Order: sequence, then C-alpha cells, then structure tokens
Amino acid sequence: MNYLRTFNQKLRDLRRNKKLTKADVALFCQVDEMLVDRWEAYAETQRSLPTLEQLFDLCIKSDTQLATLLEIESATDTHPQLDLLSIIDEGPSDIDAALSELGDALTAALPDEQERDILRRLRNCDDEKRQFIMQLLPVETSARDS
Repeated sequence: MNYLRTFNQKLRDLRRNKKLTKADVALFCQVDEMLVDRWEAYAETQRSLPTLEQLFDLCIKSDTQLATLLEIESATDTHPQLDLLSIIDEGPSDIDAALSELGDALTAALPDEQERDILRRLRNCDDEKRQFIMQLLPVETSARDS
C-alpha cells in the first residue's frame, strides 16, 4: 500500500489545518482514539492504517478530498487502477457534485448531538439498565405490520 506510506503525516496535517482533535477523528471514523494514535505513529512498526470505510468516513465528515490523504501521483505509476480520471477524460465530470450530494445525504443521516449523547450514555450502561431503557422506547413497526 504505497499510496498510504505517508498517511500518518498527512492525517496530522489534516487535523492541524482543520483544528481537529484525535477524538474528533475517532468520532468521525467510529473508532477508539488509541487507534487514531496508531494511525499517526511516527515509528512504522507501531503504525496501523484505517480501513477503506474509515478512510471514506474521515474524508466525508472532515470535508477532505481523498487525494489529500493519499499519494495518488506516485501510486499511479505502480497502481494504474487508482487513476480514476482516465475513465472520464471524454468530458466534464460530475464526480465532485455527486460526492457533495453523497456527503450531504450522509450528514443528514448522521445522528444529531442529542442522539449521539443518548448513544454514548446507552453504551456506558450495564445490561440491566439497557434492557430497562429499551423497554421505555417505542417499538418501531414495519410497513407490513400496518
């Protein structure tokens, strides 16, 4: 994965430029903050890399282009499958508009602050409290039950 060789530094730069904390990145990617530490580790032997889903989450939720975090230019020489623009050389591309629309849809689907707070509190409960909370919540009925 040569295209992620400098991901750790690029992630630190992204956080610094966007004034994000490691906790922010962890929340975006739905991972533990310790994993973000490993993504940014200086020592290559201690470093880990995000999954594709985590990478996409980070890009969408931080409004960052994927190319900012990857070494696309150097990777295209050895991995031509990453050169997506060659597919659409015939005319203007609506990729940015489509990605923006996708980002808007994902943002709309994300829980708001109150919902995130409820989820955090639920995760911190023991099983007995969770069962009690679940009993208090209305049961969602499917369309076929109607």
